[in-house]
Amino acid sequence: MLLGVVFFSCKAARKAEVKNDTVSKEVQVPFKMDTITAKLELAPPEGFNTTVIEIMQVYVVSKEEPAVGLTITDLKGENVLHRLPQYSNSESYSFGGGVYYEVHKGEKALLTINTFDQKPIPSRVIISGFYKK
Repeated sequence: MLLGVVFFSCKAARKAEVKNDTVSKEVQVPFKMDTITAKLELAPPEGFNTTVIEIMQVYVVSKEEPAVGLTITDLKGENVLHRLPQYSNSESYSFGGGVYYEVHKGEKALLTINTFDQKPIPSRVIISGFYKK
């Protein structure tokens, strides 16, 4: 009897029609960057319209207090500065975390890591997100 119930329930499941009206025609390609730099420019690569940044983590080892900023220049040429959240102890700093920034075709994002007197500080930068068409 148990086998009969399993057989008929599986048979009924195969006949069920699945409709998916939320299929996106948008192509998303994930990316991850892990580098050491004091300045990093981000823009959509060839063939993509948007770069979406979901995680941006900057690790700075410095005795001087650093400043980390992400400046996005839009299509009109206007700059928007984003400050990343900061966590610190006596000799190291961590900026960023879960974020959401979109950089569209023709725009660029510039990540800079400096001391307050504008000296660049090479630091570890980890960024992940996706490109979309």
